[in-house]
Amino acid sequence: MANRHQVTFDGVTFKRTSQNRTYTNLVVVRGMRSEILEAARLAAIAHNQKAATFALQGRDCVGRPWGASWRPDPQASAADYTRKAEELIAQGPIVRDTGTAWLDAGWCGRMDLAAKLASKEHGTYREVVILDAQTGDVVRHLGQPQEAGR
Repeated sequence: MANRHQVTFDGVTFKRTSQNRTYTNLVVVRGMRSEILEAARLAAIAHNQKAATFALQGRDCVGRPWGASWRPDPQASAADYTRKAEELIAQGPIVRDTGTAWLDAGWCGRMDLAAKLASKEHGTYREVVILDAQTGDVVRHLGQPQEAGR
């Protein structure tokens, strides 16, 4: 018999079905931190710029020589990587958090595991909430509630 769990929090319903597991807590998150998004954007710019250089040298995006069975046009590949980098540069820096919708970070069978997951996710998301899987009540709230329209 399958165990069905359903929790509604802040107007969002989270569901989970399991054959033999019982969950005590649900960790939900929202508001990915802008500094993490900006770091990812800068890393993607650097990757595309380096890949463009490699393409002109007849190498793949991580610097390995292209194999005999796959040889794209070096100029076209370099232009494509350069275009991607320029698009990211044109977007400008990311200075605002994203995501106002609640996301399911994970269902846990013990409170200590939920606390561990919440602590980990709080490094990435501004707001992390541990919910009771049976009642949907807030057990712990990490971070500041987001402002409307943010």
